[in-house]
Amino acid sequence: MSVLVVAEHDNAQIKPATRNTVTAAAKLGEVVVLVAGHDCKAAAEAAAKIAGVARVLVADAALYAHPLAESLAALVAGLAKSHGHVLAPATTFGKNLMPTAPPSLSASASSSLKFSALCMPRPPETTILALVSSGRSERVNSWPTKADSPR
Repeated sequence: MSVLVVAEHDNAQIKPATRNTVTAAAKLGEVVVLVAGHDCKAAAEAAAKIAGVARVLVADAALYAHPLAESLAALVAGLAKSHGHVLAPATTFGKNLMPTAPPSLSASASSSLKFSALCMPRPPETTILALVSSGRSERVNSWPTKADSPR
């Protein structure tokens, strides 16, 4: 299955953490990078030049001018259905975005997908922890008690 990497960028350049995430994603499968922004053609072209990237998806709209989790969640959730994994850099951007995307999916769709940034809840009582830094990723599954459940 392919791996969707949500790119962190400034509409002109790709942030270094995205390059590290692509390196990690390449170990999981074919890498597809999503560049969502406004007037982000330069960032999309830069993403296409990253080693290991098979395809770049571009969502260029005023809605995505500022990389807010609230505006990106529905887009990422919709695209996630076509990919086996969804990764984002373990930066403030990724930590804000990744917990918001799975609730946008139906329970049946989200149960087969793997979203990774840093920490996010997954139905029914599973927590996925993934650190993506320096091109490495780790995933730890745990089944917390109700008292330990993330809020």
